[in-house]
Amino acid sequence: MKVELISAEEYELNDFQFDLSENREFVVFDLEGTGPDAEGDSVTQFGAVKMGNEAHAFESLVKPWKPIPPKVEELTGVTNERVGNAVRFSDAFERFREFCGDAVLVTQCGYEYDFPLLDSECEKAGIERFGNIRLDTKAIFALLHPDRRETFSTNFLSDYYRIDRSEFKRHDALSDAKLIAQIFEAELKEARQLGVHSLSPDCVRVKRFTLPSNSADQI
Repeated sequence: MKVELISAEEYELNDFQFDLSENREFVVFDLEGTGPDAEGDSVTQFGAVKMGNEAHAFESLVKPWKPIPPKVEELTGVTNERVGNAVRFSDAFERFREFCGDAVLVTQCGYEYDFPLLDSECEKAGIERFGNIRLDTKAIFALLHPDRRETFSTNFLSDYYRIDRSEFKRHDALSDAKLIAQIFEAELKEARQLGVHSLSPDCVRVKRFTLPSNSADQI
């Protein structure tokens, strides 16, 4: 699989192959960070659940290597005070890796934020990256709906699949992971209904997320 930046607004996914019919374990996760720059920002919070067993969850605050800006503190609720005594990334990541095992990793905006952020933090910490299969709910929706050109934000996808967001605390890593798990489950159900047993197009283009100053709806 190759993810190539086409413009500030789009990326292209090439050589993507995934068999939906195989019996696999999935871990759905979300990260919070000091900002939207996957290479220049730092993880502040992990949240993850195992599909089919949301009671089996993982969460951890992380002490970042840079301060959390006030606007991000307000958005996520993760403050510099809260992470003051948190573990470092390497410790949280090793616990997260143990929780995931060999499961397929699933998240939202993963190819443009969460996975690059994880890889960047691993490189800074000098630890091995994940080798697990990686799926992104945005890209899966684009593969199922190649004619749609909207930005497939979490809000867009939850509205499309009629998932009630009111029970979830947005921009909290564990709560968002639980919401993303419901989105992913709805996508798998839709794929079965459409008779789609594998995802293997030559390429697909996906609109990248942006962070308007007055809205977090693109995430």
